[in-house]
Parts: sequence; structure tokens; C-alpha cells
Amino acid sequence: PKTRPRPPPTATTTLPQEGLHTCDGNAADLPQEVSADPDAQVEEDGSGGVGQAVFVLISHSFEVCLPEVTIHSRPSWDSRCIGRRQLGQTIAATEETFDGWAKLAHGERGWVCRRSRAQNGSIHDFLSCVGEFSQPLPSAEVADGAGPRRFVVISRTRAPVLNAPEVGSSLSCWREPGELIVVVTQTYNGWVRLADGIGWMQAFTPDVG
Repeated sequence: PKTRPRPPPTATTTLPQEGLHTCDGNAADLPQEVSADPDAQVEEDGSGGVGQAVFVLISHSFEVCLPEVTIHSRPSWDSRCIGRRQLGQTIAATEETFDGWAKLAHGERGWVCRRSRAQNGSIHDFLSCVGEFSQPLPSAEVADGAGPRRFVVISRTRAPVLNAPEVGSSLSCWREPGELIVVVTQTYNGWVRLADGIGWMQAFTPDVG
């Protein structure tokens, strides 16, 4: 594929290993043609992708740490409430938005706010992790607004975009070192879902970085 122009240098946040870095900026800085709605990228059952083979996303368990949390039809407080969970109940989720909304797993429909950033910058937790993630979150910082985030490829060689978040999955395309990518959600085992159904990328790997 044709190599895209290298973007100008940009400030980045530090991740544990090389691979992808999040870039400063917000959804307002992204091209208008990029969808900012995760449900436009994620199928109803939370697995597979538009035009792609069906696969199962690895889930992680969380425990409700407030008296009650609400389940919503979309990752937004303004969306319809479709369920509730009580203190101490366990919730399984597969991926989350950068402002902290987690998508339910195992055939359950809906989104629950796992954590959010208040106007004063403090982080409010609604769910606590049961155990540790198998990989660090690609972006551990909670965004103060909805929408996708930009990452920059920092590997020394071009990085593959795969059709499923699995090593050995079929290739969708390549991204070059220094290239910016637009991401709508991240998983709890180190993968990011690219906007517009392009595919998946690993944020970091032990062997390549």
C-alpha cells in the first residue's frame, strides 16, 4: 500500500512499552468524516465487526462499588437506561471508550460507566477491577469527553492492522512508523479498535514493542 505522509511531531503520553502512543487532542480535532460513535463500529453482541469474520472478544470482570449503577443502550448518560446492577454484583465487559464506558460481554446488551472524569479533574469509579488486566490499558487516562482518540505508531517498522484482535488473524492493512491512527475503543488485553471498521492493532507487544 502507498505510504502516507509522516505527520509533524506531536506531544505524547508515555506507555509501558513501545507500539502506539496516545496523542494530545480530542474528538473535535479529528476529521469530521470519522465516526465518533462506538456503536457504529461495534456489533450488537460485542463481537466481530462490520464486514469481518465473527470473533469473541476477551472479557474482564468488574464489581459494582456503588449502591447502584445503570446500564445504558449507548455509551452516554443521555441514552436510554435498560438495566441496573447493585453493589457487589459482577459485570463482565469486553472493551471500553476513552471516557470510561464499558461494553457488556457474554451476549448482554448495553454499556455501563466504569469510571468518569469530573469537571474538577477527579476520577469517579463506578466499578472496581476483579484481578488485573492481562495487558495494561493502551490509554489509562480517562478522557473528559466522548469520542475517539488519536494514537501515533512508534514502532521502528510498519505495524499490521488485523481483522480481529488476535495474533495470527488475517491482515487488513499496514500503518507506517509515525502515522496517526484514530481509535474508538480499547480492550482489556492490549488491543485497540480503529475507527470506521478498519480493523484492530496491538498497542504494544513484548517481542516487537
